[in-house]
Amino acid sequence: MDSKEQELLKKYLEGKSTETENALLESWYLKYKDPGAMEASEEEIKIRYTKIAKALPVTKKPLQSNLMLWKGLAAACLVAFTLGVYFYFGNKQVDIAPGGNRAILQIANGKKIDLNSQKDGIINDGTGLSYEDGSPVDGVDNNGAEIQELNLSTPNGGQYQLTLSDGTKVWLNAASSITYPSRFGNKNRVVKVIGEAYFEVAHISSRPFVVESKGQTLFVLGTGFNIAAYPNDRLIKTTLVHGKVKITNNLGDKKGTILSPGQQLQVSANEIKLINDADIEEITAWRDGYFKFSESLESIMSKISRWYDVDIIYQGNFDGNLKFLGKVSRTKNLSAILEIIESASNVHFKVEGRSVIVMN
Repeated sequence: MDSKEQELLKKYLEGKSTETENALLESWYLKYKDPGAMEASEEEIKIRYTKIAKALPVTKKPLQSNLMLWKGLAAACLVAFTLGVYFYFGNKQVDIAPGGNRAILQIANGKKIDLNSQKDGIINDGTGLSYEDGSPVDGVDNNGAEIQELNLSTPNGGQYQLTLSDGTKVWLNAASSITYPSRFGNKNRVVKVIGEAYFEVAHISSRPFVVESKGQTLFVLGTGFNIAAYPNDRLIKTTLVHGKVKITNNLGDKKGTILSPGQQLQVSANEIKLINDADIEEITAWRDGYFKFSESLESIMSKISRWYDVDIIYQGNFDGNLKFLGKVSRTKNLSAILEIIESASNVHFKVEGRSVIVMN
């Protein structure tokens, strides 16, 4: 190893390396497990393994604590540079950063405004628009004289918050949009959603809050709920956190379905299914800044695709009934997320540009 490689290994063993360096070094272990590649006493290997284990990200499935693994990991750390093993990323590939606050506001005349990525969201008070800290949104005429139709959208890798004129708060996940009026009139408060959004609806008994999305309509008085209605997803999922909502759809359900807290309604092209014990933490985790996985690999990779703005390519056959469990911050780089999934399964990943190849 040259001096730079020795310095990185030294940082790793001292617990001073970055998450990206940690993931890279552990990935060398995953690719190189030859227990005979280094001669060292069992005590020396145990000490080195303990130092390395402390530097690694926490995962749901801990590394095995046996002599073969100690030797394999120690050997990998010493020879991986000379072997040229780069599992997630090639020599010149830069790690992919997580998404962040990114959104575009389209106003009535068709003008599109790139919103400030240093802000969390915007407030529409019925007379004008501002950021949540009170600073103005550049390019918006705040005369408030006429009701205008506005559209707030997030790209892949984006998220943003919105406060509507009635005080309702909306969190938009990646690749999502909401169409809404600059201020509500005297009748129903109607908005349209594509993708995923979480709502905390202001209670106004005389004016129900209505959310239209992909063939279904929600009627709300005052409540908190999450709706996931991405165009390419087979299911529309509406989950009630608190309060009460009534949902109608285009499948002939004329009476509609009323949800109680903790219930989720799943609607497909030809079926309606009610889940009575939905995992609220998992469903709303994105709003709170983390992933909670308790789902299929395909579902997980769809979330990763939207948040990290990457394409997913599958090589091989995968068991659609197999569930993956875990919890991880959405602020981590892509390599750290993939490493955590790998550590708990037989799935492997390779990143090429902005494509993630999934292998078994």
